[in-house]
Amino acid sequence: MPEPIWTDFQQQIVQTELEHLYRSGTRLSPRFAPTAAIAPQIYAYTTLESTNLFLADLMQQGAVEGTVVIAQQQQSGRGQRGRVWQSEAGGIYLSVALRPNCSAQAAQQLTLCCSWGIAQALRQGSIPVQIKWPNDLVIEGRKLAGILTETRLRQGQVQQAVVGVGLNWRNATPAHGIALQDWLIDQGRSPLPSMEQVVAQVLWGLLSAYSLWQQVGMAAIAPDYHKLLSHLGQWVPLGDRQVQVIGISPQGDLEVWEAETESDRHLQPGETHLGYATPGEPKPNALSAGKGGKINRG
Repeated sequence: MPEPIWTDFQQQIVQTELEHLYRSGTRLSPRFAPTAAIAPQIYAYTTLESTNLFLADLMQQGAVEGTVVIAQQQQSGRGQRGRVWQSEAGGIYLSVALRPNCSAQAAQQLTLCCSWGIAQALRQGSIPVQIKWPNDLVIEGRKLAGILTETRLRQGQVQQAVVGVGLNWRNATPAHGIALQDWLIDQGRSPLPSMEQVVAQVLWGLLSAYSLWQQVGMAAIAPDYHKLLSHLGQWVPLGDRQVQVIGISPQGDLEVWEAETESDRHLQPGETHLGYATPGEPKPNALSAGKGGKINRG
Protein backbone atom coordinates (compact mmCIF):
# COMPACT_ATOMS: atom_id res chain seq x y z
CA MET A 1 0.00 0.00 0.00
CA PRO A 2 1.41 3.46 -0.90
CA GLU A 3 2.27 5.90 1.87
CA PRO A 4 -0.13 8.87 2.31
CA ILE A 5 1.49 12.22 1.51
CA TRP A 6 -0.67 14.71 3.39
CA THR A 7 0.76 16.12 6.60
CA ASP A 8 -1.24 16.52 9.79
CA PHE A 9 -1.37 20.25 8.98
CA GLN A 10 -3.06 19.62 5.62
CA GLN A 11 -5.54 17.29 7.28
CA GLN A 12 -6.26 19.97 9.86
CA ILE A 13 -6.99 22.60 7.18
CA VAL A 14 -9.72 20.40 5.71
CA GLN A 15 -11.17 19.42 9.08
CA THR A 16 -11.17 23.03 10.33
CA GLU A 17 -12.89 24.30 7.17
CA LEU A 18 -15.47 21.53 7.37
CA GLU A 19 -16.11 22.26 11.03
CA HIS A 20 -16.64 25.94 10.19
CA LEU A 21 -19.15 25.12 7.45
CA TYR A 22 -21.12 22.83 9.72
CA ARG A 23 -21.01 25.08 12.81
CA SER A 24 -21.95 28.23 10.87
CA GLY A 25 -25.29 26.67 9.98
CA THR A 26 -24.59 27.04 6.27
CA ARG A 27 -27.30 25.34 4.20
CA LEU A 28 -27.20 23.83 0.74
CA SER A 29 -30.68 25.27 0.20
CA PRO A 30 -32.94 27.56 2.26
CA ARG A 31 -35.57 24.83 1.97
CA PHE A 32 -33.61 22.44 4.18
CA ALA A 33 -32.17 22.61 7.68
CA PRO A 34 -28.40 22.32 8.19
CA THR A 35 -27.18 18.73 8.29
CA ALA A 36 -25.27 16.97 11.05
CA ALA A 37 -21.49 17.14 10.86
CA ILE A 38 -19.47 14.25 9.42
CA ALA A 39 -15.73 14.21 10.14
CA PRO A 40 -14.12 12.17 7.35
CA GLN A 41 -10.90 10.19 7.61
CA ILE A 42 -8.76 11.36 4.69
CA TYR A 43 -5.96 9.50 2.91
CA ALA A 44 -4.06 11.48 0.25
CA TYR A 45 -1.56 10.04 -2.25
CA THR A 46 0.62 11.30 -5.06
CA THR A 47 -0.57 8.82 -7.71
CA LEU A 48 -3.11 6.00 -7.72
CA GLU A 49 -4.49 3.84 -10.48
CA SER A 50 -7.99 4.95 -9.46
CA THR A 51 -9.24 6.51 -6.23
CA ASN A 52 -12.53 4.63 -6.65
CA LEU A 53 -10.80 1.26 -6.95
CA PHE A 54 -8.44 1.98 -4.06
CA LEU A 55 -11.27 3.05 -1.76
CA ALA A 56 -13.44 0.08 -2.75
CA ASP A 57 -10.60 -2.18 -1.58
CA LEU A 58 -10.35 -0.24 1.69
CA MET A 59 -14.08 -0.69 2.24
CA GLN A 60 -13.70 -4.43 1.78
CA GLN A 61 -11.15 -4.24 4.59
CA GLY A 62 -13.60 -2.38 6.84
CA ALA A 63 -13.18 1.32 6.01
CA VAL A 64 -16.07 3.26 7.56
CA GLU A 65 -18.59 5.53 5.90
CA GLY A 66 -17.06 8.94 5.26
CA THR A 67 -13.56 7.65 4.49
CA VAL A 68 -11.98 9.76 1.73
CA VAL A 69 -9.17 8.92 -0.70
CA ILE A 70 -7.46 11.69 -2.67
CA ALA A 71 -4.84 11.50 -5.42
CA GLN A 72 -2.89 14.24 -7.16
CA GLN A 73 -3.01 12.14 -10.31
CA GLN A 74 -4.74 8.95 -11.50
CA GLN A 75 -3.27 6.48 -13.96
CA SER A 76 -6.62 4.93 -14.91
CA GLY A 77 -9.31 7.41 -13.91
CA ARG A 78 -12.83 6.17 -14.60
CA GLY A 79 -15.83 7.94 -16.09
CA GLN A 80 -19.42 7.02 -16.88
CA ARG A 81 -20.09 3.89 -18.95
CA GLY A 82 -16.45 2.80 -18.91
CA ARG A 83 -15.01 6.00 -20.33
CA VAL A 84 -11.53 7.14 -19.29
CA TRP A 85 -11.39 10.26 -17.10
CA GLN A 86 -8.37 12.36 -18.01
CA SER A 87 -6.60 12.83 -14.67
CA GLU A 88 -3.84 15.36 -15.30
CA ALA A 89 -1.68 16.69 -12.47
CA GLY A 90 -3.23 19.80 -10.94
CA GLY A 91 -6.75 18.42 -10.77
CA ILE A 92 -8.57 17.22 -7.66
CA TYR A 93 -9.43 13.52 -7.68
CA LEU A 94 -11.19 12.12 -4.65
CA SER A 95 -13.54 9.32 -3.65
CA VAL A 96 -15.88 9.07 -0.67
CA ALA A 97 -17.06 5.85 1.01
CA LEU A 98 -20.80 5.60 1.69
CA ARG A 99 -22.98 2.78 2.98
CA PRO A 100 -26.50 3.87 1.98
CA ASN A 101 -28.29 0.51 2.27
CA CYS A 102 -30.71 1.58 -0.47
CA SER A 103 -32.26 -0.29 -3.38
CA ALA A 104 -30.27 -0.76 -6.57
CA GLN A 105 -32.83 1.41 -8.37
CA ALA A 106 -32.00 4.31 -6.04
CA ALA A 107 -28.26 4.22 -6.79
CA GLN A 108 -28.67 6.69 -9.68
CA GLN A 109 -30.21 9.15 -7.25
CA LEU A 110 -27.07 9.02 -5.14
CA THR A 111 -25.04 10.40 -8.05
CA LEU A 112 -27.64 13.09 -8.70
CA CYS A 113 -27.82 14.30 -5.12
CA CYS A 114 -24.03 14.37 -4.71
CA SER A 115 -23.65 16.33 -7.96
CA TRP A 116 -26.23 18.82 -6.73
CA GLY A 117 -24.57 19.12 -3.33
CA ILE A 118 -21.13 19.88 -4.77
CA ALA A 119 -22.64 22.41 -7.18
CA GLN A 120 -24.46 24.16 -4.36
CA ALA A 121 -21.32 24.21 -2.21
CA LEU A 122 -19.30 25.89 -4.96
CA ARG A 123 -22.11 28.34 -5.66
CA GLN A 124 -21.78 29.46 -2.03
CA GLY A 125 -18.52 31.03 -3.23
CA SER A 126 -20.26 32.86 -6.10
CA ILE A 127 -19.06 30.33 -8.66
CA PRO A 128 -21.93 29.90 -11.17
CA VAL A 129 -21.82 26.11 -11.37
CA GLN A 130 -24.62 24.28 -13.18
CA ILE A 131 -25.36 20.58 -13.62
CA LYS A 132 -25.20 18.78 -16.96
CA TRP A 133 -27.56 15.93 -16.16
CA PRO A 134 -26.95 13.50 -14.70
CA ASN A 135 -23.47 13.82 -13.24
CA ASP A 136 -21.30 16.61 -14.66
CA LEU A 137 -20.72 20.09 -13.29
CA VAL A 138 -20.20 22.91 -15.77
CA ILE A 139 -19.35 26.61 -15.81
CA GLU A 140 -20.66 28.49 -18.85
CA GLY A 141 -21.35 25.13 -20.46
CA ARG A 142 -17.78 23.84 -20.08
CA LYS A 143 -16.93 20.82 -17.93
CA LEU A 144 -15.61 21.58 -14.47
CA ALA A 145 -16.14 18.22 -12.78
CA GLY A 146 -17.54 14.73 -13.19
CA ILE A 147 -19.05 12.43 -10.57
CA LEU A 148 -19.06 8.62 -10.78
CA THR A 149 -20.77 6.30 -8.29
CA GLU A 150 -19.83 2.62 -8.15
CA THR A 151 -21.69 0.18 -5.92
CA ARG A 152 -21.65 -3.30 -4.45
CA LEU A 153 -24.99 -5.06 -4.10
CA ARG A 154 -26.25 -7.71 -1.73
CA GLN A 155 -29.70 -9.16 -2.32
CA GLY A 156 -30.71 -6.16 -4.42
CA GLN A 157 -29.55 -3.62 -1.83
CA VAL A 158 -26.60 -1.23 -2.15
CA GLN A 159 -24.34 -2.16 0.75
CA GLN A 160 -21.33 -0.18 -0.40
CA ALA A 161 -21.02 2.91 -2.60
CA VAL A 162 -17.95 4.81 -3.70
CA VAL A 163 -18.63 8.29 -5.06
CA GLY A 164 -15.72 9.54 -7.15
CA VAL A 165 -15.19 13.20 -8.03
CA GLY A 166 -12.78 14.56 -10.61
CA LEU A 167 -12.55 18.37 -10.59
CA ASN A 168 -10.48 20.60 -12.86
CA TRP A 169 -8.66 22.88 -10.45
CA ARG A 170 -5.45 24.14 -12.05
CA ASN A 171 -4.79 21.42 -14.62
CA ALA A 172 -4.77 21.64 -18.41
CA THR A 173 -8.18 20.88 -19.93
CA PRO A 174 -9.57 20.10 -23.40
CA ALA A 175 -11.53 22.79 -25.26
CA HIS A 176 -14.84 21.76 -23.68
CA GLY A 177 -13.34 21.79 -20.18
CA ILE A 178 -12.57 24.58 -17.74
CA ALA A 179 -10.22 24.76 -14.74
CA LEU A 180 -11.53 26.54 -11.66
CA GLN A 181 -8.40 28.59 -11.01
CA ASP A 182 -8.25 29.76 -14.65
CA TRP A 183 -11.90 30.80 -14.57
CA LEU A 184 -11.41 32.79 -11.35
CA ILE A 185 -8.41 34.62 -12.82
CA ASP A 186 -10.32 35.36 -16.05
CA GLN A 187 -13.08 36.90 -13.92
CA GLY A 188 -10.57 39.16 -12.18
CA ARG A 189 -10.98 37.27 -8.93
CA SER A 190 -8.33 35.93 -6.59
CA PRO A 191 -7.55 32.23 -7.10
CA LEU A 192 -8.47 29.88 -4.29
CA PRO A 193 -5.57 29.72 -1.82
CA SER A 194 -5.20 25.97 -1.45
CA MET A 195 -6.36 22.60 -2.70
CA GLU A 196 -7.32 21.69 0.87
CA GLN A 197 -9.97 24.43 0.98
CA VAL A 198 -11.47 23.28 -2.32
CA VAL A 199 -11.52 19.71 -1.01
CA ALA A 200 -13.34 20.88 2.13
CA GLN A 201 -16.02 22.66 0.07
CA VAL A 202 -16.51 19.62 -2.15
CA LEU A 203 -16.72 17.22 0.80
CA TRP A 204 -19.13 19.45 2.69
CA GLY A 205 -21.44 19.68 -0.31
CA LEU A 206 -21.30 15.97 -1.07
CA LEU A 207 -21.75 14.75 2.50
CA SER A 208 -24.48 17.30 3.28
CA ALA A 209 -26.42 16.32 0.16
CA TYR A 210 -26.04 12.65 1.02
CA SER A 211 -27.45 13.27 4.50
CA LEU A 212 -30.37 15.23 3.04
CA TRP A 213 -31.09 12.50 0.50
CA GLN A 214 -31.28 9.95 3.29
CA GLN A 215 -33.60 12.20 5.31
CA VAL A 216 -35.97 13.62 2.68
CA GLY A 217 -35.40 11.63 -0.54
CA MET A 218 -34.77 12.65 -4.14
CA ALA A 219 -38.28 13.96 -4.72
CA ALA A 220 -37.68 16.74 -2.18
CA ILE A 221 -34.29 17.65 -3.67
CA ALA A 222 -35.44 17.53 -7.31
CA PRO A 223 -36.86 21.11 -7.44
CA ASP A 224 -33.48 22.53 -6.36
CA TYR A 225 -31.62 20.28 -8.81
CA HIS A 226 -33.99 21.46 -11.56
CA LYS A 227 -32.91 25.09 -11.05
CA LEU A 228 -29.28 24.21 -11.85
CA LEU A 229 -29.90 22.25 -15.07
CA SER A 230 -27.50 23.60 -17.69
CA HIS A 231 -29.66 22.45 -20.63
CA LEU A 232 -33.03 23.60 -19.34
CA GLY A 233 -35.11 24.74 -22.31
CA GLN A 234 -32.57 23.52 -24.87
CA TRP A 235 -33.17 21.01 -27.64
CA VAL A 236 -31.13 17.81 -27.50
CA PRO A 237 -30.91 14.72 -29.75
CA LEU A 238 -33.02 11.63 -29.16
CA GLY A 239 -32.54 9.15 -31.97
CA ASP A 240 -33.35 10.91 -35.26
CA ARG A 241 -35.29 13.76 -33.67
CA GLN A 242 -34.87 16.55 -31.16
CA VAL A 243 -36.55 16.94 -27.80
CA GLN A 244 -36.65 19.86 -25.39
CA VAL A 245 -35.30 19.55 -21.84
CA ILE A 246 -38.00 20.68 -19.40
CA GLY A 247 -36.68 19.40 -16.05
CA ILE A 248 -36.15 16.27 -13.99
CA SER A 249 -38.69 13.94 -12.44
CA PRO A 250 -39.03 13.31 -8.68
CA GLN A 251 -37.02 10.11 -9.28
CA GLY A 252 -34.22 11.98 -11.09
CA ASP A 253 -35.06 11.05 -14.70
CA LEU A 254 -34.59 13.73 -17.36
CA GLU A 255 -37.93 15.16 -18.44
CA VAL A 256 -38.17 16.15 -22.10
CA TRP A 257 -40.93 17.33 -24.42
CA GLU A 258 -41.48 15.80 -27.88
CA ALA A 259 -42.88 18.32 -30.33
CA GLU A 260 -44.01 15.63 -32.79
CA THR A 261 -46.26 13.90 -30.26
CA GLU A 262 -46.79 16.96 -28.04
CA SER A 263 -46.07 14.82 -25.00
CA ASP A 264 -43.61 14.61 -22.12
CA ARG A 265 -41.16 11.74 -21.73
CA HIS A 266 -38.75 10.58 -19.02
CA LEU A 267 -35.23 9.54 -20.06
CA GLN A 268 -32.67 7.40 -18.26
CA PRO A 269 -28.92 8.14 -18.38
CA GLY A 270 -27.50 7.07 -21.74
CA GLU A 271 -30.70 7.65 -23.73
CA THR A 272 -29.60 11.10 -24.90
CA HIS A 273 -26.37 13.09 -25.03
CA LEU A 274 -26.15 16.57 -23.57
CA GLY A 275 -23.15 18.34 -25.08
CA TYR A 276 -20.65 20.88 -23.77
CA ALA A 277 -19.93 24.40 -24.89
CA THR A 278 -16.56 25.29 -26.40
CA PRO A 279 -14.98 28.76 -26.62
CA GLY A 280 -16.13 30.72 -29.67
CA GLU A 281 -19.25 28.64 -30.27
CA PRO A 282 -22.71 30.09 -29.61
CA LYS A 283 -24.52 28.49 -26.70
CA PRO A 284 -27.64 26.52 -27.74
CA ASN A 285 -30.96 27.98 -26.70
CA ALA A 286 -34.61 26.98 -26.55
CA LEU A 287 -35.17 28.04 -30.17
CA SER A 288 -32.23 26.15 -31.69
CA ALA A 289 -34.46 23.46 -33.20
CA GLY A 290 -36.67 25.99 -34.92
CA LYS A 291 -39.67 25.17 -32.72
CA GLY A 292 -41.41 27.18 -30.06
CA GLY A 293 -41.06 24.45 -27.47
CA LYS A 294 -43.09 23.66 -24.38
CA ILE A 295 -41.19 26.03 -22.10
CA ASN A 296 -41.48 28.92 -24.58
CA ARG A 297 -45.19 28.32 -24.89
CA GLY A 298 -45.60 28.44 -21.12
